[in-house]
Amino acid sequence: MKKQRNRTLEHKFVTDLNRKKGEYSRVEKRLVKEIQEVYRLIFYGVDKIKASKYLMNWESSALLSNDRNNLIRLGVISEATKIESWINWIVINNFIDGSLYTYRHKKYKLFEKKVLGKLNLASKIELVLKITAIPPHIKTTLNELRKIRNCMAHEQFPGLETSDERVLYQRRNILDLNTFKNFLRDCDVLNDFLMEKATGLRP
Repeated sequence: MKKQRNRTLEHKFVTDLNRKKGEYSRVEKRLVKEIQEVYRLIFYGVDKIKASKYLMNWESSALLSNDRNNLIRLGVISEATKIESWINWIVINNFIDGSLYTYRHKKYKLFEKKVLGKLNLASKIELVLKITAIPPHIKTTLNELRKIRNCMAHEQFPGLETSDERVLYQRRNILDLNTFKNFLRDCDVLNDFLMEKATGLRP
């Protein structure tokens, strides 16, 4: 039964991958438009700076720097959220049927709320390390992601260039663009690994 469900999931993934670029559904077009609007509402942006007659150079630079830092902050938290969802799935599969077809089941909801909902990311990582084999480099990325995510979520000014305690990834400031690219690259590897562990499907 589980193999049949996995084949169904695999067919869905392959179908999605085979879609040509630009072939968006009505819902997808609406979501893209809303994403652009949310970005415009949240961040100060270059257009607003150009339109303002009252900003000095240092003020506009500070605003743009803040936008960049907040985007990286959101990027880190977003990656952590995706990784955490796969970890949840792995844990659920270890105790109950965690396939897509049972996510509305009462047992699933109860486990998610009363068990997973009580655990922080560190506890979930500790649990998943005990129930499945994780290579050392994946374990390292998981632990670094957890530390960076906590800093980005809870510190007011994480990783500022002037800070004595920068948020580091591989000993480099996460707000450095190349470091952030390396972080995203490693998260892609981590995401693919955990997805295969959770679903049995290779990305």
